[in-house]
Amino acid sequence: MKVFLSSMSLALLMIVASACGVDPASTAAPVPEQINTPTLPPSPILVTPTITFTPAPSPTQTPLGGGGGIIAFIAADDNDLEIYVMNLDGGSRVQLTYDTTWDCCPAWSPDGTKIAFSSLREGDREIFVMNADGSEQTKLTFNSVRDFDPTWSPDGTKIAFVSNRDGNAEIYVMNADGSGQTRLTYDSLDNGEPAWSPDGTKIAFVTNPTEHFGQIYVMNADGHRPNSHKRCRNTR
Repeated sequence: MKVFLSSMSLALLMIVASACGVDPASTAAPVPEQINTPTLPPSPILVTPTITFTPAPSPTQTPLGGGGGIIAFIAADDNDLEIYVMNLDGGSRVQLTYDTTWDCCPAWSPDGTKIAFSSLREGDREIFVMNADGSEQTKLTFNSVRDFDPTWSPDGTKIAFVSNRDGNAEIYVMNADGSGQTRLTYDSLDNGEPAWSPDGTKIAFVTNPTEHFGQIYVMNADGHRPNSHKRCRNTR
């Protein structure tokens, strides 16, 4: 009997709700509204940069003879001059030239592998070049006059020297193998003692070097001479 009444009550309730325009399904429990949470981008990963300190390269020094502190010099041997080398402390003296005439004016190449020098071995002063151990002595100039005072350019590609092949002593330059011999100075007085600037762009020299007063000039490596000069006493 109770079951019958409950069913009747439920049916009566649905009839009443329908008559009032109420959807029975609307009486169901409300569905919670879905909230869309925005997706945040991933946090950036902070990377600490690694700083590597690279030490500055040490400047390349022009070798002091032979690249290992070797001195080239001349010494009298049986009444003639010969070229020798020795350590900075004077030890390990080695003779490099063996002639019955003068060999002088030794000049190291910048890399220390060769020595340019002047010699009277063929009757007149000519410029030769040899390896640092004295081997492969090669003649670079061929004149019946004096060629002397060789000096290497800082890059080792050229040799400046003095010659009186055109009259008085003048400054010349040539390639390290003796080719391309070119006159740089044109003066009525003698010029001598050429010296390259460290960057190889200029050459200093002395005009009238045999007198008590000489003038020091600087010219470009191609022979162009600025107007400035300095007058010095006892330049030799």
